[in-house]
Amino acid sequence: MVLLLASYYKVPVDMALIAIFVFYFIRIYISNAYCDFKDVMGDKKKGLKTLVVYFGDRKAINILNVLNYASAIPIIVAIYYGFLPPFSVAILLTIFYAQYYFNLNRKINQEYLSNVVIDGEFIPWVLYLIIGKILL
Repeated sequence: MVLLLASYYKVPVDMALIAIFVFYFIRIYISNAYCDFKDVMGDKKKGLKTLVVYFGDRKAINILNVLNYASAIPIIVAIYYGFLPPFSVAILLTIFYAQYYFNLNRKINQEYLSNVVIDGEFIPWVLYLIIGKILL
């Protein structure tokens, strides 16, 4: 999606765009993989090898936690080398948001968790960047 939008608007593919692409790709993977928790039994019956089915709940959460924090790397590197403005660090607040929904697992309705909380992770991104722009 990031690359398609860049192509459509004729934005050059540079290091900033690549950093955003990698960050976004990891975030999408995390949200999609996390939504697999709600239907583990169905996935097992169908023979699907989702992260949760393959590794189990505990290991899958650990892998998603590592990916969650690793998603910060392209943004931090791009800021460090001046490819992204300093206020871009505010987008990393999404890591804490993901940590919040990781902790909600099994505490609330799984349909609500995956359809509202997890899929809604991307909605506050603009707010994070506005706050970052104001503060930095």
